[in-house]
Amino acid sequence: MEQVLSSFNLPAMATRIVLLWAILGGFSSTQAIAHESNTGYILIGLRADSLYLTYKFDITDLERVFSLDQNDDQVIDRDELLTRVPEIYHFIETNSTIRLSYLRTSLARLDASFEEDRAGNLFINFHFAKSGMADLSALNVEINFFEAFGSDYKVLGRINRHGELEQMIFTNATPLFKQEFSSQHRDLLRQFAAFVFLGIEHIFIGADHIMFLFGLLVIGGRFMTLVKIVTSFTISHSITLVLAALQLIVIPGWFVESAIALSIVYIACENFFVQKSDRRWLVTGFFGLVHGFGFANVLGDLGLPTKGLLPSLLAFNVGVEIGQIVIVTIMLPVIWALLHTRFEKQVVWIGSAVILVFGATWFLNRAFDLPVALI
Repeated sequence: MEQVLSSFNLPAMATRIVLLWAILGGFSSTQAIAHESNTGYILIGLRADSLYLTYKFDITDLERVFSLDQNDDQVIDRDELLTRVPEIYHFIETNSTIRLSYLRTSLARLDASFEEDRAGNLFINFHFAKSGMADLSALNVEINFFEAFGSDYKVLGRINRHGELEQMIFTNATPLFKQEFSSQHRDLLRQFAAFVFLGIEHIFIGADHIMFLFGLLVIGGRFMTLVKIVTSFTISHSITLVLAALQLIVIPGWFVESAIALSIVYIACENFFVQKSDRRWLVTGFFGLVHGFGFANVLGDLGLPTKGLLPSLLAFNVGVEIGQIVIVTIMLPVIWALLHTRFEKQVVWIGSAVILVFGATWFLNRAFDLPVALI
């Protein structure tokens, strides 16, 4: 581990790469499946305005997932490794998330390097970097390698921040690491803006919330009626968002997500029978309480700051409302135009049927872990 940290020194890393390629020249004598470590490593170096990150994998662990020995001769040679490196980089990027100051961040790829430990086990290091960073208020790292490598796989980690070391471990049960950095220069306004963006992002990528809104709008109604519905939903989910985020009320995530799916199913079914939407704001208000717990779960995964907590909650909620307004503004004119044709009933029924299918599959997936979800 100490040796790998030195790989953040790029000239030294280049020297090591040359030496290790020499080792790999004789790699034909190395057995691909000599042992099974079931352990990976993540090393993070934080400097004033940059981040260097390395994922370190044992060759035998990678072989189990990526079948590096392509010609089945029980030996992994240099060419076989090189052909799979881009695929492994893509796997890492797809199955891990780095958030700097709460915002998802893309890291630039650096050249992979190779390392042999004292026991003769060979590792591949996949290097990433991010430069030009502003004052960092928080670091969130989420790793989801466990479906591919197995539920007993673990990732040991270390952060080197200005010479101060911090250890962490990622497992199937604890895939998320969160650390908040105290700073005299932290800009609360920038933090507020980050959480507004997160709220907007969550609505736009939250297919279930979009489907719920679509279910509310597809039967049409007077403008003021729709305003009451959206307002009722906003007030109710704001209440439970705050209560859950402050951990005054704690409900299991699977239960909340299943209930959200059921709310979509209910709205879809009601659309086949309801004639007027005048009193729908009552039902929407009830379901808004459930969706608020879902929003709080998202914030819990992101890691709420200890400083500026309430403004951050407010900012996230503002972002959610902005996202909802944008979605409603896009949907409503199209729905109203379709409802003022002779196909009004068909529009409602087909739209509601689609919503029902999605809601039902989400419920089966979330409540019973059945692999039937469409999104």
